[in-house]
Amino acid sequence: MRKLQGNETARVEMEKRMKESNDSDFQKPFPDEQETPPKKEVTLGESLRTLKRTKMMARRKSIKKPRITEGEAEKVAEEEGAPESSKQKEPSNTDDVNLYMVVMDKIPEPISAEPVGIKPPEIIHWDTLTVDGKEYIRLKRKDEKYEVFNTWAKIVKTCSRSDLEEMFEIGMKLYADILKAPEISITKLVMEYLCMMFKPEEVEHVIKNVFKSVNSWTLYETSGVYAVTLDLNHTEYFLVDRVYNHRRLKLHAMLKK
Repeated sequence: MRKLQGNETARVEMEKRMKESNDSDFQKPFPDEQETPPKKEVTLGESLRTLKRTKMMARRKSIKKPRITEGEAEKVAEEEGAPESSKQKEPSNTDDVNLYMVVMDKIPEPISAEPVGIKPPEIIHWDTLTVDGKEYIRLKRKDEKYEVFNTWAKIVKTCSRSDLEEMFEIGMKLYADILKAPEISITKLVMEYLCMMFKPEEVEHVIKNVFKSVNSWTLYETSGVYAVTLDLNHTEYFLVDRVYNHRRLKLHAMLKK
């Protein structure tokens, strides 16, 4: 009996609820009562992009626009209303233009990028000196500086062709008579080397009499001179762009070396 009574009461309550739901309007639940969709998992790339976007927005907000005075606003309005042909690009500040012109006037002319060491001052004098029993060759240049060499090979290796030409001209004025002197000195040797290059007929006897065999020969590109070392440690110096009266035997020996 109790079970029947419980079922009857439940049926009655169900009918009442169905009546109330049909009679009353359907009410939507409040937003708070709505079911929230499940959150998506945020990847590392998306989080970095959002962080970069927020930083850019904050930077844009921090940049303040320059204030425009009433006079400037009127000028802008007039320029916008005028036709394009009548618009002229004028500098906003004439002081900047004058300063730019002054700076441009001070720009020097382009200079050559060649190092200073390649073009030393010309030689105005050369002589020989003795220090502690050793003889040296001393060159005096136009800037009043001296260069001292202990061998002629170092001069040919470091000096330029113009230096050798100047030494030859100076030597012919000052030491031409030494070539005929019987005594052997460093000044006479330097003059013989210079005459071998520029005036070989003056020392033809020296070139021909000493030769027996060729030990070695070297090219100095700085001065354009080649040196031929013969027996008895005798060396001859010649210019590469000139023709000399070398013997056939000598040329063959040079080619073999």
